[in-house]
This record gives sequence, C-alpha cells and structure tokens, in this order.
Amino acid sequence: MKYVLYFIMMLGISTIGYAQPTLNNFANYSIGDSIKYMSCDTAGFSAGSGGANQTWNFTSLNVVDSLIYAIVHRNSASNGGQFPNASFVEVFGTNEVYVENNASQYAVGGLSQSGIIIKYPNTQINYNRPATYQDTLVDTFTTEYTVMSFNVKGAGVIRTKVDGYGTLVLPDSTYSNVLRFKIESDEVDTIQGLPAPANLVLVKARGYIWFDAKHKGALMRVDSIDIKSPVQNTTVYTVSYYKAGQALGVQSISSFTEDAACYIGTGVIKINAPFNSDKEYHLSVYNSSGQVVFSDKFKATGNLYTNTISDLPNGLYYMSLSADNQQISAIKVYKR
Repeated sequence: MKYVLYFIMMLGISTIGYAQPTLNNFANYSIGDSIKYMSCDTAGFSAGSGGANQTWNFTSLNVVDSLIYAIVHRNSASNGGQFPNASFVEVFGTNEVYVENNASQYAVGGLSQSGIIIKYPNTQINYNRPATYQDTLVDTFTTEYTVMSFNVKGAGVIRTKVDGYGTLVLPDSTYSNVLRFKIESDEVDTIQGLPAPANLVLVKARGYIWFDAKHKGALMRVDSIDIKSPVQNTTVYTVSYYKAGQALGVQSISSFTEDAACYIGTGVIKINAPFNSDKEYHLSVYNSSGQVVFSDKFKATGNLYTNTISDLPNGLYYMSLSADNQQISAIKVYKR
C-alpha cells in the first residue's frame, strides 16, 4: 500500500530571556550527509503540549531499532531518472524521498517505497525559509502512482505550524532553543476505472517534529499515518530521535567500477587508500538500516585492501574505517 512521508523540518526559537532566533538553513542538506536515528517503542507515548517555554522530557524512551538517514544524488537513487528536478534524495531503509530544494523552499516531488513510485505533479511544499515561531504554511498538492495495475490520482492539503518552543530532553542529550512543528496532511486518492465509493483511498497524516539551529536534521519526530482503502485499512505510528554524535561525515562516494577508491561487488570488497603498515585497521560495513553486514580487522601490506564478502543485495552501504580504535573515514558505497 502507499507509503506517505512528510519530512517537515523546523527551526528554533528562544524562550523569554533569550534572543529569538530565525533559521535559514534547516533541512538544507548536502549530498553525502547522513544521520543515525533511534526508533522507539510507541506504547503510551505522548508528544506533550505546544506553546511557549515548554520542556519536552523524553528520557524514558525505549529504543527498539536504529536507522541511517542518508542524502544522495538523484543519479544514485533507484528511480532518480524519473525525478530530474530533484535537488537531492533522502534515503532511509527502502524508502526514497525526492526533494526539490532551494534556499527559500523545500518541496517533495516524489516518493518511492517497495516498488511503488509516487509522483507529485503539483509538488508538496513542506516549508519556506526562513521560518520562526508561530509560522504557518498551507499548501495543496497532487499525486500520481500505480498499484496492482491500477492508476491512482490524488489531491490533498498539508498544514504545518510551529506550535511550540523550549527545551528538548532526550535519552542522551538536551537541546535548548528548540522549535516544534505540528503537521497535518489530508489526501483523497481516486483509483481510476473503479466505481465510487470503492475507488477512494483516504490518507491522513499527523506528526510533530523538533529542530534547533545547530542541526540540519530533526532532533526528534513523531509520525502517524492512517490509510483507508477498499482493500484494507492501515495505521502506522513511529517515534524516533537523533542519536547525538552519530552524524557521519562522508568523505567520498564511490562509483560503480572496480577502479573506484571503494568498491563492493559480487562476493568481493576492495579499498584503495594510503594505508599505514604500522597501524591496525578495523573495517565495518553497514546497510541502510544500520545493520552490520561485514566486519574485518587487518594490517595493510600495501595500498589495496581486498576481501571476500557475502553476495549483498544492490543498494546503499556505509563503510566505517578506523585505525588504532580511532575512526578515520566514513564512506558511502553503492552496489549495483
């Protein structure tokens, strides 16, 4: 069934006694950015109240999984050729969000999940820059996609409001001058060729997202989506937060050829780098869900490291290389 994602970012504003900040660069990602998020148990969770000078205390969150959130070029995404206007693609798990971004505006132009490609002929504008407390944005959008050989067209409205500011307390860090965005989106999709009302799909998305001035990505987000269709009704509710200190500074993105600096092929992994023969290196390879799929400790005898590896599915991977227990490189590699 259709997956709808609304990555609505937010900016920070201070409480009384602080200067009131305005953010100009939130969610203005660069290709190569990546962030680690912790997925949490949603049982009994409450997002708290909006308003001025709030303290949102979520220290009791129970982590159940982790997820790496990566920003890639559209040519590196699985369906990039269908979205030539995308400035970058947000990749997490099997999901891809195609974003049309400039200095003053962030808009979603397409989504992809599990083989379903959703296009936005009228893009969904999630926010304008700059932004500040109590800013409100309302935008209409249209969608087109195909599922089970049926063509589907939709239209909806998204409403975002910065509904609170204050301090955000997470299990591993505290952030001040944080803004919270409240997101509401309602969409009606029509399955072409079917009679009413069996042709209607109703999509309702709600969420809260916390941001400050020091981070491009969300500090925390709460998302819920309710889909009612002729086939089935689906509700998804997620809570996740930024793992402090886990943003990966990616130094290079390899090509798909064997002479690249880093390469993952069928049954083989290679790194061409100026290794130091006096150091012990530790290499870890992660998939896009943050799971370790390969690990090795070695001492280099030259500039080329090569090893056998299980035949991994095509997609995005992360190589983390450390020397004498200190990380020296984090590299994205695409296997095709």
